[in-house]
Amino acid sequence: MNLGIVDGKGVELTMTPKMRSTHLYICGATGTGKTKMLEHLARQDIKNWHKNKSGALIIDPHGSLYNSLINWAAWNEPYLKDVPIVPIDLRQNDWTIGYNVMRPRTIADPSVVINNFVQAMTPFSNCFPNLRNQVTWPT
Repeated sequence: MNLGIVDGKGVELTMTPKMRSTHLYICGATGTGKTKMLEHLARQDIKNWHKNKSGALIIDPHGSLYNSLINWAAWNEPYLKDVPIVPIDLRQNDWTIGYNVMRPRTIADPSVVINNFVQAMTPFSNCFPNLRNQVTWPT
């Protein structure tokens, strides 16, 4: 994955697949490009889907990243025909998001799937105040 060019050296700064498979933390002051950096990474993931078949879940509590990626995908639709993109705008409160955690799986115990899903969603309970009263979050 290309992160950009090293300033003053003209050398590409890249992230190996092994590095990409671990955690990533992007921090900085307001207006320094954190969201643009995530957008750049997400675009590369989407473009490379045919090579790696890796999915991505992007949760954007503000909506700017969501809007930018949807606009980019719309402009690049002819090149992304076979790429499975499922946009979910969590700012919308007039429709329901469906995800069947219990769908049949051949290699996973349903209790493990549910436990992992709940653990994955728990940190986001404070990001969406409009959902706070609609979901029971584990303590």
